[in-house]
Amino acid sequence: MAFKKDSPFTEIFRITAHKINGHGLTQYQRKVCFTDGMKCVENEVKMPEVNLDQVSSLFLFLLCAAAGSVGLLLLEILVSKVSKIR
Repeated sequence: MAFKKDSPFTEIFRITAHKINGHGLTQYQRKVCFTDGMKCVENEVKMPEVNLDQVSSLFLFLLCAAAGSVGLLLLEILVSKVSKIR
């Protein structure tokens, strides 16, 4: 936190942060929010490889959806401009 120099809130903030740390809330939040790193095990089942030709249909679908959204946006803009003219 940024406080002005010689601010009365500096000491209050320091004490509150010390209390939070003392009660173990910081470690609890770190444990809840952040996971440990991935462990590499030799006997574990390997993830299957996904090639680009297997997901190309998904990319094509996303491209068509984006183009359709832009087309619909342009149509709405055109309709609103025409309705303002009338």
